This record gives sequence, structure tokens and C-alpha cells, in this order.
Amino acid sequence: IGRKQISQVILKTQMPFLDLVPSNLGLAGFEKTFYDSQDENKRGELMLKNALESVVGLYDYIIIDSPPALGPLTINSLSAAHSVIIPIQCEFFALEGTKLLLNTIRMLQKSTNPKLKIRGFLPTMHVPQLNLTKGVLAELFKYFDSEFFRDSATGEYIMIPKSVKLAESPSFGKPILLYDIKSNGSIAYQKLAQSILQG
Repeated sequence: IGRKQISQVILKTQMPFLDLVPSNLGLAGFEKTFYDSQDENKRGELMLKNALESVVGLYDYIIIDSPPALGPLTINSLSAAHSVIIPIQCEFFALEGTKLLLNTIRMLQKSTNPKLKIRGFLPTMHVPQLNLTKGVLAELFKYFDSEFFRDSATGEYIMIPKSVKLAESPSFGKPILLYDIKSNGSIAYQKLAQSILQG
């Protein structure tokens, strides 16, 4: 962190429209850097935002994948982002995690990132037959129904299913579109991308 420009660590992928900046074990020391650095560009909530400035004009979209914990990495991601997609595992404790994340977003909207918007909620690990899944979704729909992604063709909610193919694809070093483009998980992510592109 802070040793190289982002442009120096961008990797090309098998898809010509997709570049990648990978993570590594060095991020384990990020929290210490976050709090201890004497250089303002290498410290605090705006570290990632400052680093991205040199490449932001090269891409239509920059997707930042953050850990679920609300630590310095996630705070940096939210401070750098224009909008946030909130993935929600269809499990009981996900409701509590969502409340904490929403509180953090509101805090950042009042401080480091006033323009941050919630793009939408995305249920993941969805197993429609489970009563727990139905209960979690019913609670979320009660408060946030209009903020869930919907299929533009059918109007149905977009949900990422619990999928063996999605679980397998990282171990083969491939995104789901290259591993199994016709799988349920791949189709769900394609619908999500379409929904985002259509605004």
C-alpha cells in the first residue's frame, strides 16, 4: 500500500473489457497503515479515493469488492465510491449487518463522501424453498422494496442463487461468465449487470 501506483498493478484478464487489481496478503497490515502513516495520502478514509484518481478516467465502471466487516478497507471503499451495491446473504444475522452498514453509509455521507448513493440491495445465497430466506426477504422488502434490483424484462427481483458453479469458479481462476455462462448464478449476474446499465 502506497508503494506503487494503481496503474502499475493493473492486470489484464481473458476478457478485453475487464482489468483487475488483485488483493494480496499485504492487506493484512492495512489497518496499521490506516492509523499510523504520517503521509495524508497514505492514511485515513480517503487513501483509496486518492489512489484511484490517476485511473478513474480510463474506465466506464470501477467495481470495488469489499469485505463484509466494517473495518478500514470497507470505509476506504465507501469513501471512494459513487454508489454502493449492498449484498445481503439470506440469513438472520444479515439483517443486523445491513443495519450497521446503512448507519456507516449515513455517517460517510455526512463526512468524507456526501455524494455516496445506495444503488440497490442484492440478495445472495438465495434458496427460495427455505423459510428463513422467505422471512429475511419479507423483512427487507417491508422497508426497502423499491431499492432492490429488478429484471427489466419481467419486473422480478434479481437474486443471486446459492450455486455450486459460483462456488467452484474461483478455484478454476475464472469468472462465472467463462466458467459456466449458462448456470443460474451466471444468468443472475448478467441480469444484475443489465439492470445497472439501464439505470
